[in-house]
Amino acid sequence: MAARKKTETVEVTEQVVEAEAAVTNETVEQAVENTFSKAKLVGSKRFANRRDILNVKLKNDKQYTISEVEAIIAEFEKGGK
Repeated sequence: MAARKKTETVEVTEQVVEAEAAVTNETVEQAVENTFSKAKLVGSKRFANRRDILNVKLKNDKQYTISEVEAIIAEFEKGGK
């Protein structure tokens, strides 16, 4: 009977490891954000009232996520460089 418990423990442990790996992979996939060029961001409706800030703070050759742009705008508005 002891051998059976050990086998069951191994099987359950493997299932837990597989489940954790699936959750980790899913989380990583969800964390990936789209990136946009300066031109797309400056021309977007979302940032229409912040175009001047974007033109000054964003670089032409770099891609930005929405969260990066919002952080750049927030820092600029509170007086940061």
